[in-house]
Amino acid sequence: MSKKISLSLSVSSINKAIKLLDEIKNTVDKAKIEAIKEVCEGAKETIYQNTPFDTGESASSTTYTINETHATIKQRGSHVIYNEFGTGPIGAGNPYPKQTNGWVYGADGWTFYQDNTESKYFGRHYTLGQPAHAQMYKGSQYIKDNISRIMKKKVSDALSRI
Repeated sequence: MSKKISLSLSVSSINKAIKLLDEIKNTVDKAKIEAIKEVCEGAKETIYQNTPFDTGESASSTTYTINETHATIKQRGSHVIYNEFGTGPIGAGNPYPKQTNGWVYGADGWTFYQDNTESKYFGRHYTLGQPAHAQMYKGSQYIKDNISRIMKKKVSDALSRI
């Protein structure tokens, strides 16, 4: 932006400059929120694409909230942590991309029973676990990789309209 604010030492001139500065501030504030929303939508989509299955409580439960200072992205459900970090020997062979303090991959497989007769997974199952899908980690990487570019574009576009 190369807008110059010229003023003379008069009350009306100073008031015009203050009005323009307020308009610039409000424009930038709105552009920042738009940028954060766009980044959150991209991160939410990245998380969804990396969630291995939708149990009705994982991929479809990815939400975000935005306020004036930050955004929060959440994924709720009983499977989320297991999808994120992986389980069992398969998880140990395909671990989470960062160091995990306290997360232990079991060495053996196990049998579990799905008692929901309407589920396609109904019945007894043996598993060796699952790899770390790191869906939330990948969502955070999306944010790191895109926030600067999106923020610059939104703010620049907004300021060019003043």
